[in-house]
Amino acid sequence: MNRTPYLLTAVGLLGALTVGGCGTAANPGTSSTSGAPSASSGSAAPSTPSTPAKLKVIRVTIHGQNVSPAPGNVEVPLGTTVRLVVTSDHDDELHAHGFEVERTLKAGTPTTLELTATDPGVYEIETHHPPLTLLHLVIR
Repeated sequence: MNRTPYLLTAVGLLGALTVGGCGTAANPGTSSTSGAPSASSGSAAPSTPSTPAKLKVIRVTIHGQNVSPAPGNVEVPLGTTVRLVVTSDHDDELHAHGFEVERTLKAGTPTTLELTATDPGVYEIETHHPPLTLLHLVIR
């Protein structure tokens, strides 16, 4: 039995419980009583590679206050694992609303964040210093 999905979910839940949010709306337009999607932590190189059934890799680069590709909606079906790889030219905080996960961005070092699309909705992925929207993850 492959326990990797259970481990990733457990790690994600632990991260969600131990990391505070920035205090803005996590998931506009959806019920606050629904559970948050899963998130699993990671850095540029995960220690145990896994092969999710559905994987969407998104790479984002930040130069000053410019985000590339330009912020927009990224649609994924339920059950998809989203691997977000963010590289910034300055130190910052990366925040995935609705997943309530934050990661530290170190200048010039790619940071990988894996999210599991378990609940439909629109979730903002942003930075804090300066506040920049990287994308809106649309789960259907």
